[in-house]
Amino acid sequence: MNFDVDTYIVLGLPTDVAREVLSLRRHLNHFYETIPAEITIAGSSGVGTVSQDQDSQEFVEMLERIAAVTPPIEMKFKGVGSFPNSGVFFLEPSDQSPFRSLHQRLVNSGLKFRFSPFPYFAHCSIMNDSTMSVRNREAILTLDFPKSVFTLRDLRVYSLAGADCRLLHETMLSGGRNSTRDEG
Repeated sequence: MNFDVDTYIVLGLPTDVAREVLSLRRHLNHFYETIPAEITIAGSSGVGTVSQDQDSQEFVEMLERIAAVTPPIEMKFKGVGSFPNSGVFFLEPSDQSPFRSLHQRLVNSGLKFRFSPFPYFAHCSIMNDSTMSVRNREAILTLDFPKSVFTLRDLRVYSLAGADCRLLHETMLSGGRNSTRDEG
């Protein structure tokens, strides 16, 4: 694994919720339809993408250690939002704290990341109109969105070059689980 292409650390949405998000994206913006439905933990805000000089073996080992102590995240979406002065629309988790905690663990881990000018904000992108000429802003902000409670377990690493998105690594958040070994 190398990090020459922009590389992100994300939490993948469960299949049923992902299907709803992809349908919403399809309705709004063709480009995002090709990118997995996820919540970025490192790469778009807080810290940037994984640094090109990051050692891949150290990266995978640290990611596995972090996943092993991080419990799965139960969440639901709060609603549709938009970043100020942008054409970026997203679904916002109702509670940012578990995402910020995981993001901070990555930041403090010693892994190397590029710079990002934006503070960390957990979100699931649904549209990016870089021309910022969105005419139906209010209609987008009031769109129906997935409202169920669901659990995020899949910590994934993707490279993204334009619309070419490739899964590089996947592990499971497993902290806080009881041991499954026989103890008798």
